[in-house]
Amino acid sequence: MIQQTSNRNRASSQVVTDGPDIWDQMNGPMGRTYALEPIQNPLRARMCGFGDKDRRPLAPAAVAKMIVTNPDGSIVDPHEIDCSFFVCTVDLWDHHGTTEMNLVLHPSSSDKVPVPTPAPATPAPPPPSGPSWQQSAGPSSANDATPYRPWSAEPGGSTSPTFIPAPEQDKTDRQIQSLPRHTYTRTLVGPLSANAQLLKDEHRKPGIFFLFQDLSVRTEGSFRLRMRLVNIGAHPAPDPGAVGVHTDVSPVLAQTFTEPFTVWSAKRFPGVPDTTALSIAFGNQGQKLPLRNRHGSGKRARPGNSDSESDS
Repeated sequence: MIQQTSNRNRASSQVVTDGPDIWDQMNGPMGRTYALEPIQNPLRARMCGFGDKDRRPLAPAAVAKMIVTNPDGSIVDPHEIDCSFFVCTVDLWDHHGTTEMNLVLHPSSSDKVPVPTPAPATPAPPPPSGPSWQQSAGPSSANDATPYRPWSAEPGGSTSPTFIPAPEQDKTDRQIQSLPRHTYTRTLVGPLSANAQLLKDEHRKPGIFFLFQDLSVRTEGSFRLRMRLVNIGAHPAPDPGAVGVHTDVSPVLAQTFTEPFTVWSAKRFPGVPDTTALSIAFGNQGQKLPLRNRHGSGKRARPGNSDSESDS
């Protein structure tokens, strides 16, 4: 999916030179304005490192709400919105919201790549005089210190061959093949997009939400999540009535940032925060969110089931 930021028909915008760029946009034949509001911001997390299976989700889970307004400023009822093709994407930025932090150098990479210096070639002796049929074609003596590659004279050109010591050349080839390379990997691990879902919040008010419950960060530091709203439906999307997915560029309808959160190392991590009322409300509606009980054991018993689900 390709995203394209469009500046036309922006209903309102907030461009801050020293902070995150947050804006919404008017789009579609109906002239509706689409906006994103982060209603639950991550507070902290433990860094997950560079392992493939180690996950330390942000806590609490990041949640964004889509708000659609009519040209007269009235808010559109969520039940009147076809949310089938709305998608929210996230990526990682610094705590100011001005520099993206999506890639990190893998520890296995080396900052300095050594370049091997090939051994100087041994000067070639002059070819023996006389026609080529008089030269010996037998095997070389076992006492030869350095085996040389065979040569042949080119017609009409110089008869001086170029000799390369075979053992030294093979050693150089092995050094080149074993050179370390710079390897970059994603800093933010987990699903980087979420589909729109019609749910009820902790006050039982319906809304269209995007949930990011399985995001982890590889390195410690202070970060923000940038959230972008797109619609991948065919015409007349983003207005209701789309019946399929388009194959063109998707314009970005809105952009926002979460509040800064901190990623800690394993020794300094202060612990997972308590479960929020919003996470409990979504969990009761079947959403898989990491929840903690009031005793802070990190596990929550499911009704009618003796098994428990642990957080990270």
